[in-house]
Amino acid sequence: VEESMSVDKFQDKNEIPVAESIDRFSMQFALVLIVYLITYLVLYGLTNLIGSVAPGLSSTLEPLLWGFNFIVGALMAIMLRVVFKSLRRTKMMTRQYQNNYLLSRISGLAFDVMIVAGIASIDIIDLSGLWVPFVLMSIAGGVGTFYWLKWICKEIYPGYFYEGMISMYGMLTGTISSGVLLLREIDPEFDTPAANNLLTGSSFAIVMGAPMLLLIGLAPVSPLMTLLTLGLLVVYLIPLVLFLFKAKVTS
Repeated sequence: VEESMSVDKFQDKNEIPVAESIDRFSMQFALVLIVYLITYLVLYGLTNLIGSVAPGLSSTLEPLLWGFNFIVGALMAIMLRVVFKSLRRTKMMTRQYQNNYLLSRISGLAFDVMIVAGIASIDIIDLSGLWVPFVLMSIAGGVGTFYWLKWICKEIYPGYFYEGMISMYGMLTGTISSGVLLLREIDPEFDTPAANNLLTGSSFAIVMGAPMLLLIGLAPVSPLMTLLTLGLLVVYLIPLVLFLFKAKVTS
């Protein structure tokens, strides 16, 4: 049965016309660029501040901040939406400029481009002479991650087990874009909270993963430090799992 379509699916009340002096799609694209510009300026300011206040930490924190720039971008987008709502509430703005349908189409295109670009950026030459350990580690990591998520997602996501598991599997074995790519196969409209979990969970990952990032830097020093790092990571895993189950109970 085909889903009935209505104008409410494509626009909200008091939106700008489809074609005016500025096309509605052009307006959405401009809003995205504004958010990216604000995100860049915020990250640029933070990295300069860290470099001047704590030069020793800049080499560790700067790549982390730029690597998780999408979280800052999401926060800036949320803040911009809040500002727009406040302006409409005070009657300083009478039109709604953002269109959720067009923004979702832009995000879909951006995800597709990001996935293709990410795969294309892999340099196969770097794996020359390392194919055997690479394949073995990939298989072990993929299988281990699958069974780990199969167990924990049944406990954490009882209402959307498959969506939660497949999205997390894609993210943990690749990136967030990989998780979204897999999720779109079974939840194309993002009806479950799985997609939001990938985004909001990443912000917690920065905080919770900070000790792991510091420990991983010690692993290449020597074989002993590698084993010590592995042991510390296993120990650190215990409170993280307990935190997950505690969050489930209190939610």
